[in-house]
Amino acid sequence: MPNPSAPDAATCTHGLAMFTMNAVNIRDLDLNLLLVFEAVAQTRSMTAAGRRLGQAQPTVSHALGRLRRLCGDPLFVRTRTGVEPTPYAERLIGPITHALDTVRAGFARQLPFEPATSERVFTVLLSDVGQAAFLPQLTLRLANEAPNAALVAAEIPRAAYREALEAGRADLAVGGLGFLRTGFYRRGLFVDRYVCCVCANSRAAREGLTLDDYLAGRHVGVISPGLPDDGVEHALLSTGRGRRFAVKVPHFLVAPTLVRGTDLIATVPSRALRGLEASGDIAVLEPPVPTAPIDVGLYWHERLHGDDGNRWLRGLVTSLFADAPERRG
Repeated sequence: MPNPSAPDAATCTHGLAMFTMNAVNIRDLDLNLLLVFEAVAQTRSMTAAGRRLGQAQPTVSHALGRLRRLCGDPLFVRTRTGVEPTPYAERLIGPITHALDTVRAGFARQLPFEPATSERVFTVLLSDVGQAAFLPQLTLRLANEAPNAALVAAEIPRAAYREALEAGRADLAVGGLGFLRTGFYRRGLFVDRYVCCVCANSRAAREGLTLDDYLAGRHVGVISPGLPDDGVEHALLSTGRGRRFAVKVPHFLVAPTLVRGTDLIATVPSRALRGLEASGDIAVLEPPVPTAPIDVGLYWHERLHGDDGNRWLRGLVTSLFADAPERRG
């Protein structure tokens, strides 16, 4: 006895004729259509697929209709036990399920950063003074806490800092980098100041350094694309006069060593002197003109703000050197 609810052969033939196999353009695909396809393929039921997806059955039917038109195939046909895939749909089940699993894995939260086992290479942008001030302690802590990780200290022109951080070629930058604002975070570390270095046997060391002496003296200049604008020159603008340079070098760390046995004056951040004052042949004096403090901070781009490894390294640096609260740049 025929089943009154089952479609007859003529109806089936007419329904299948409505579809013409199409070459599907991937740009026309909506990810949600593939999720509906997967749910129907796994449950063999429009209603059950809707419950799995949190959608009403008509919504599932509508989505499947869109996919049918794109593919030019019925994809699923009704049977006594539910819906069954067509041969064309059978061939799609594996690739679609694999593709969706790959997407899910890609969006799944990554495993947390484990310092003890990580082999990550971190790149930090530092000036020569920053390298001297940070690397000894930072390298020691890194060796103890992340023995398989590596640290690269890069000295590049300041104009290239933004691009390097945005592109992920550098993880962090340290310095007085107030130009890194939109899109960046800043963690204040410490405030440094300028000091003057002269030979310990010089008249300036014995009698002090007046503004006239300073302006009339011969100076060691530091000029490098990797260093900030000279705060001393900004301070001298109010006097309408400038310094006379006898020699210029690319690094602050070199400048103090050149005053030994000469009448030269080197004006450098105080941290550039670490280890040199103990030699006894260099005297350190206050500049005769007020200079702005050097506000040293730790900077990173917002794309790495939530990265576990970057967060760990930031914590390591701040635990060693910071004395100021974190804030958005």
